[in-house]
Amino acid sequence: MVLVAPGGFVLPSSFGFFVRMALLCMPVPGLGGGPFRRMIHWLFLDAERGGDACRARLAETITDLKMSWRHFALPAPEWPTTLDDKGWQDFGVPCLSLVGENEKIYSAKAAVARLHRVAPQVKTEIIPGAGHDLVLAQPALVASKVLEFLAKQEGVPEPVVQEVSGSY
Repeated sequence: MVLVAPGGFVLPSSFGFFVRMALLCMPVPGLGGGPFRRMIHWLFLDAERGGDACRARLAETITDLKMSWRHFALPAPEWPTTLDDKGWQDFGVPCLSLVGENEKIYSAKAAVARLHRVAPQVKTEIIPGAGHDLVLAQPALVASKVLEFLAKQEGVPEPVVQEVSGSY
């Protein structure tokens, strides 16, 4: 199992995260971008600060999100349940947890420290230069960590890696 930016699954979301999200989602007359854009800008700040390809991936992700919300009747998402210490200690599936160093939902260092303390069998990695947007901000690094982890698992077929041409 690979957990990528597991929001709320390792640690509960911080109070500060909820406060910031509430403030960002309030409509503010005269402030451009609207609540959704301000929230995305804050949550995916590393991707926004990245190069052209990174910003293009972010723009495509935002477009996809807006399109799905506009055209599909999606159920309200459930807030993730934080797994307790016993649940992590009993976790027997090979697992890699990837979290961006600038995670906004909780402290990346605290999440890794908790897993080291209660579930040393879970491999953890902090991805530099990324937050909750780590697959957008550092896609090659995330992919290499995932493929490296999967390649070490017994009984798992060797992953097929294909180069993708064109823009994102």
